[in-house]
Amino acid sequence: SILAHKAQIMDAIELKTPNAIVTCALDHAIKMWDLSTGTKLGSFNPKHKTGVRCLDYTPDFSGSIISVAHENVIKVWSPEVSIHRAYVGGLEGHNTAVTSAKFFESSPYVISVDEKLSIRIWDIRSLVCLQVLTQD
Repeated sequence: SILAHKAQIMDAIELKTPNAIVTCALDHAIKMWDLSTGTKLGSFNPKHKTGVRCLDYTPDFSGSIISVAHENVIKVWSPEVSIHRAYVGGLEGHNTAVTSAKFFESSPYVISVDEKLSIRIWDIRSLVCLQVLTQD
C-alpha cells in the first residue's frame, strides 16, 4: 500500500506505460505502484541522500522521470525500460539545492531552478547543461 513510505509523501505522477503512479517522499524514496492492483512494483535505486521534493515525467524519450531532492543534483530515471535499472544519471551543476525542475513539453529539455535563483536548461539525452541564467 501507499503506506510503504516512511515519511510524508511530497509528490505523485501518473505514468502511461505501465499503467502506474510514482510517488516520492521525505524518506528519500521513490516508489512505483500498479494502478490496477494497488501493489508496489518497486523502488528506484540509488535513493536520494535527502528527502525528495518533487517529480516530473515525460512519456517521450523512453518515458523519462526527473526527481528533485534537497540536493544539488537532479536524478533522471527511465522506469519503462526496467524498474530495477531505471537510473539513467544525474543533472549536475547547481551550486545550491534545486527547488524545482520540469520537462519542456514534447522535448528532451528540462528547466531547473535552485535556492540562489540560478536557472539551468538541460538535455536529458546527454545529461548536459545547455544554458545557465543567473540573477544579476
